[in-house]
Amino acid sequence: MLFRGEVHGRTVVAQVSSRSDLTAAEERIPFWDASWYHEGMTTQIAVRLPDHMVAFLDASVADGKAPSRAALVAAAVERQMRWQAAQQDAETLRTVGTADDLDDLVSWSVAHATLEP
Repeated sequence: MLFRGEVHGRTVVAQVSSRSDLTAAEERIPFWDASWYHEGMTTQIAVRLPDHMVAFLDASVADGKAPSRAALVAAAVERQMRWQAAQQDAETLRTVGTADDLDDLVSWSVAHATLEP
């Protein structure tokens, strides 16, 4: 029986003779994702992309610009998440304004601060 797993786009395979050997097989597989494991588990999803986008992903991985297709897609999703958060912040500033409850303290500090040479 083969035990097969995928970690960071790398497929790892171990030969096991029975289900009872599965734990031993899992222990032989390096834990490549240890550096990001604290961020949470990942979920594999299927995404349909146009051919030119898949070609871009493959070329980026082949050129060493990304470690895997998944890493490049994840980076793009993270960038979109930051953009949406920034849009939400900008909307809050438009509706609420830039006033801060610490503005008076900052004004007082600037007026009373002295710089020593």
